[in-house]
Amino acid sequence: MSFMQRLMNFMQGRYGFDTLNGFLITLSIALSIANIFVWGLLPSLIIYGIELAFMGIVVFRSLSRNIVMRSRENRVFRKAYDPVKNWIAFRIKKFKENI
Repeated sequence: MSFMQRLMNFMQGRYGFDTLNGFLITLSIALSIANIFVWGLLPSLIIYGIELAFMGIVVFRSLSRNIVMRSRENRVFRKAYDPVKNWIAFRIKKFKENI
């Protein structure tokens, strides 16, 4: 049995990746980049701890077998995320039209 087949068998019945996980990973990467410019050990460690917490949440959510609860979390997140995303996309479109 190949590695991919073992991985597919392992992931069967698990939640996987969604919009909330993608947002948390993006936020974690943004914090990593911001952490480069932070001076001081304590603030840097706090930001690093937040990054690790976000990544831990992503791993937990991706491997969770409680699909109903993870879907509910994603649905609540999307209710807040989609209007903001659409507003930003609209503003970018208007900006490009004015150039």
